[in-house]
Amino acid sequence: MRFRSALVVVTILVGTARADDPADRLVMLGDFHYRAGEYYRAISDYEELGLFASDDTTKLFAAIRIALSYHHGRQLGDAALAYRRALVLARDPDVARSLRVQLAMARTERALDQPGSDAVDVAIAELAPSAGEPRSIYELARMQLVAGRRDDARVTAAKLTGPLQPILERALAREPRSHRHVWLGVTLSAIVPGAGSVYGGHAVDGAYYFALTGLTGLGAWNVYESSRGFSDQKAAFYGLASAAIVVYVANVLQGGIAVARYNAVTGAEDRRALWRDTDQPLPLETYTGAR
Repeated sequence: MRFRSALVVVTILVGTARADDPADRLVMLGDFHYRAGEYYRAISDYEELGLFASDDTTKLFAAIRIALSYHHGRQLGDAALAYRRALVLARDPDVARSLRVQLAMARTERALDQPGSDAVDVAIAELAPSAGEPRSIYELARMQLVAGRRDDARVTAAKLTGPLQPILERALAREPRSHRHVWLGVTLSAIVPGAGSVYGGHAVDGAYYFALTGLTGLGAWNVYESSRGFSDQKAAFYGLASAAIVVYVANVLQGGIAVARYNAVTGAEDRRALWRDTDQPLPLETYTGAR
């Protein structure tokens, strides 16, 4: 910590020696924190830079760096808002296009991190009209893959040329993990208690339902007296038989739930792995404006 603090002081002193303009010193300090991965400090520096700046170029630079800092810090909702603010300032069509790409990426990553928070299809719809250059085409195809729209991704990927094309082709060739059938889990649990849970990847639950259903069922069978009618059995029989029925029904339902949960978890893992393995540096990572 002392070493970092010393570096910060040196950075400020060097900035002071090089330029009297507070904006220039804030740029140097913000860049130092940004490169060091101290994104919250960088955001404070760039926000102050935006207030000091007298020209639109510097304000745009500050706005982009704020959005990038939120993005790298995984504050993806804030990153999306910051990208929209930067878009208002962007006059260069290439910069505006890159901002739209990064906005769509932030929204997609938020959907992967927090399922249900932001629809990938919405990000695709916003990016698709401006997907005319290689990077935007590449990111659009990645998003379509993450959304499970493989046919759309293939159509988009056909428009891509250059070094990103092989990466996308490998992603398209990847086979997702096999999808398991919910009704098969239900059927297996109906035949053998716990079997559906095991099929859904929950062996402990399967053993629990098998043991509990078997014990209560055998207990009811053990206290059943054939010499008496069904309505004249001991209270223990009714209690154990009721417990066996309840556990059995729960076991059948759990067989379907376990498989549905397995499909959801493995699907999410596949989407995150695909996104991670095809990741590229953000388009505006090296943006410096007129500097």
